[in-house]
Amino acid sequence: MPSNDYIFVTEWQVPAPIDVIYEILKSGRDYSRWWPDVYLEARAERPDADGRVGDRVALLTKGWLPYRLRWTAELVRLERPTEIELTASGDFAGRGLWHLEPRDDGTHIDMTVASRAASGQNGPGDPVKLKVCFQGRKRPCQSRTAGA
Repeated sequence: MPSNDYIFVTEWQVPAPIDVIYEILKSGRDYSRWWPDVYLEARAERPDADGRVGDRVALLTKGWLPYRLRWTAELVRLERPTEIELTASGDFAGRGLWHLEPRDDGTHIDMTVASRAASGQNGPGDPVKLKVCFQGRKRPCQSRTAGA
């Protein structure tokens, strides 16, 4: 695996029904409200987009350090209510898969992202910056992050 390829696996347990979580995750428009420590902006390409295959959301994200990444998520597969798959392009490129599982106390969420930094050393997709940005995701939800 080249040095700028990363796989991130993050898990959460959320005290909400699977259908509610699925609706939030599939559209992407509410990421900045749901996850404000990481998602600074989330703008749907179509204002009426409600999470259909082909929908795209422009994102501005950050981690613990002051690095920001601009990228676009495009929905490529939906399996209601358990899976949402997307592709990423911009400061990094790759694929992400949300897997949802109902539990007695809410919904278990597993997010796997396989990405490659699109920019070189010291650019927005610098491997160190990319790793720190994604590691920042575990803080708000107290998830487990493995990989990179």
